[in-house]
Amino acid sequence: MFQEANIRANADLKIQEMKLKSYIKKDNIDRKKMEKMIRDIAKFKTDMQIDRMNYLLDVRNVLTPEQIKKIEALKKEKRQKWMKKRKARSSERRYDRKQRY
Repeated sequence: MFQEANIRANADLKIQEMKLKSYIKKDNIDRKKMEKMIRDIAKFKTDMQIDRMNYLLDVRNVLTPEQIKKIEALKKEKRQKWMKKRKARSSERRYDRKQRY
């Protein structure tokens, strides 16, 4: 349920941001309207972040200490794999640049 609501919220946020971008492209911009749009977007982002944190806290309250440790270990493992891939891609790019010159 959270994921579904989050997808909708992200779509709504993108729509709000697109409306702001198109509004800013106009010749005559009402500064108060622009400011309201920006504040609405900021509030929406804040609300989304609070909802996400509440969801994570609710999940954490359901898990046992052992399950939390297992999740932390999986997150660490995933982070390490990501770093290895990133480092490998970085060195490949450096090698490709050397080949061009």
